Amino acid sequence: MVIQGWQAAFTSQKIKRKYPLVILIHGSDAQTRQTPYIRGLVYELTKANIAVLVYDKRGAGGSGGDASKATFNDLAADVSACIRYVKTKKELNISKMGLLATSAGGWIAPGIANKWNKTIGFVILNAGPAVSAYKQDIDRVEYTMRDNGFDKNTIDSAVRYSNLYFQVVKNNAGWEQLLPWVKLYKTKSWAVDNNLLQLPAKMNDDDMIWWRKHNFDPGFDLSHMKCRVLSIMGEKDVLVPPATNKNLMEQYLTAARCPHKIIELPNAGHNGIAYQTLLGGEWHWPDHYWIWPQRSAMYYDEIIKWVKNSE
Repeated sequence: MVIQGWQAAFTSQKIKRKYPLVILIHGSDAQTRQTPYIRGLVYELTKANIAVLVYDKRGAGGSGGDASKATFNDLAADVSACIRYVKTKKELNISKMGLLATSAGGWIAPGIANKWNKTIGFVILNAGPAVSAYKQDIDRVEYTMRDNGFDKNTIDSAVRYSNLYFQVVKNNAGWEQLLPWVKLYKTKSWAVDNNLLQLPAKMNDDDMIWWRKHNFDPGFDLSHMKCRVLSIMGEKDVLVPPATNKNLMEQYLTAARCPHKIIELPNAGHNGIAYQTLLGGEWHWPDHYWIWPQRSAMYYDEIIKWVKNSE
């Protein structure tokens, strides 16, 4: 695993002032220290005098291994290695250490925080799900189709199929019931295009085996959190829709009795960027005007405030 040399407010000189430190945890993509989203976070956090540790994900950039074969436990072990690395740097004057996990990284961050409860002082879940991996993919199907204007009957049918697919995956049985539906949906361009539905070629193909290995529900870890937790969700996120995640996140964190805050970024998608829109609906400057896609001003502000208030 390759770790960035300190992307931080630290220098080689003796440090007198204490700084909070954030470890960035990747989402599902092959992200590296050069990923634009990560570089943006590093820039904004260090500008606010927050130290950042960022590493190349397994199989990406300078890191070895294969993320596609890694379990959640494997990815969590990589983050634990980062924590141990920081703890060896006695010259660093860290006031508080925390985790900032994006998307799928939000499944593993709570467990890591619970394991290192005397070390990790805060967690930020950026588009992190409160639902299981199976449920998250079913939500992806439903809310992507809603966003694309499909009719209710077609959406309901696709959701029923997705539920059946994951029952087969979970039980390792039921291929005979699933196969006719696979054949039907393979004739639908909307189902095949962009891999909207899981359409296996055979029982226990690579994807089904992957899903079975990643049958994970974060409920236990979230409901046992001890440190401060900030959860950030996008109002228009079709991958982690607030409609199925926000109340559940609140339920788990309330049960944990940990200090927490859940915010919803207006008009933002999974990447925290608000969709472009014509404000007012007409070309009539200056009252009506075009708003280009941009990251909500709340995004960095809320993250920085949460880190600072955790010191």
